[in-house]
Amino acid sequence: MKKENQSEAEMLKHIHELEMQNKELTLAKEQADKILQDLFDKNPMSIQIIDEEGFTLKVNPAHTSLFGSVPPPGFSIFTDLLNKQPALEKFFLLARNGEIVHLPDIYYNVNDSIPGLPDVPVWISAVIFPLNNDEGKPKQFIIMHENITKRKKVEETLRASEKISSSLYSMFRLIADNTNDLLWAKDINKKFIFVNKAICEKLLIANSIDEPIGKTDLFFANREREAHPENPDWHTFGEICADSDAITLNERKLKQFDEFGNIQGKFLFLDVHKAPIWDERGTLIGVVGTARDITLTKKIENEKSVALELLRISEAKHRLLIENSHDIIYTLTLNGVFMFVSPAWTVLLGHQLTQVVGHQINQFVHPDDLPGYLAFIRKVFETEQRQDGVEYRVQHIDGSWHWHTTSAVPLRDKTGMVIGYEGIASDFTKRKRAEEKVKKKMDELQKFHNLTIDRELTMIELKKEVNELLKKCGLKEKYRFVG
Repeated sequence: MKKENQSEAEMLKHIHELEMQNKELTLAKEQADKILQDLFDKNPMSIQIIDEEGFTLKVNPAHTSLFGSVPPPGFSIFTDLLNKQPALEKFFLLARNGEIVHLPDIYYNVNDSIPGLPDVPVWISAVIFPLNNDEGKPKQFIIMHENITKRKKVEETLRASEKISSSLYSMFRLIADNTNDLLWAKDINKKFIFVNKAICEKLLIANSIDEPIGKTDLFFANREREAHPENPDWHTFGEICADSDAITLNERKLKQFDEFGNIQGKFLFLDVHKAPIWDERGTLIGVVGTARDITLTKKIENEKSVALELLRISEAKHRLLIENSHDIIYTLTLNGVFMFVSPAWTVLLGHQLTQVVGHQINQFVHPDDLPGYLAFIRKVFETEQRQDGVEYRVQHIDGSWHWHTTSAVPLRDKTGMVIGYEGIASDFTKRKRAEEKVKKKMDELQKFHNLTIDRELTMIELKKEVNELLKKCGLKEKYRFVG
């Protein structure tokens, strides 16, 4: 009996131990379940548990936050995604075969599938984890989603930026290769990293815009000289010019240079501008340059300098002639205002030049002669040709009138438009007065002559009457007439 009681006590003890162990296991399971639930609920990653057909069994708060809603009953994520992207079918087959599958990036908006649900478009990166049953076949799946919308926007911005950069480079290349100016950039070792078409054709004589990259301009200069050893003047460009690259890199600022010499035996003069290139950290990495071909401009400038000197000499001679001419040289506007008169005016008419320039010619011409002078000037304008011979009186500063005769030609601007008149006036007052004296004498002689003739005719008539009376008286005629 005692033995039986002992055996029963041991059994009760064992049962108690088992109960305690069961409680511990239950507590551990509850704690594990709680940890798993916490991991599920508090996980920042969106977690969705679905069955083998894609119907949602459970989602965590991060899922609801990401998509804005909980998938309704009867909504299969597999079916929905396949309708939108049939190419995903191969990934779903892999998952159904028990493999962990990383889906391609997906752009998804639940509102597109179920109108009325929140309109929340997102880019997601998703991984499917199969949950196998006792037979090793997936019965459920866990889908974890990562919101990659920001990353996609950054990538899209980068792609757009790259596209813009590519477009800008293409546009810059097009501009660079269609300008007549020479454009280039060099690294710190003076090797080309960019050139345009103009510098290849006009200076380097390169085969293409790619050939100069990684080379110096000295490479091309030596190649040209070596190709024509018989002609030392074939390539002399830059031989007596300073090392403008070194100067720009040393002074680290924008610089201008005149660079010149022969290219393929022809003289070339370039107006060169260079500036240092800096990277984003402020490190000097090279030099950029532009050059304009001003060979023709320099030639014109030289010719202009020679022409200006010849013009100066010519003007000095012309001025000497004007200042010493006995005739008045003058210019008028189309309105008859003096723009210029030579010193001869003061000599002949007494006015200072400042009393004439800027004043109307009708202030000086005799009123009786003004219509004829103005008609003469109009003819110069209308015919645009030289006119000669008009005579008119001009008032001296002392009030007396002097006779002038003038020749005039149209005065033109650079475009050939008539803007006035240029004339030369000669004073013939003395001749005119002499002519008037001669005319007066001639008039007096004619008057005396006329009086003498009249008296002679009267005497003849009287003699004829005497003869007639004598004849009537029977006497002999006293007067005889010849003819």
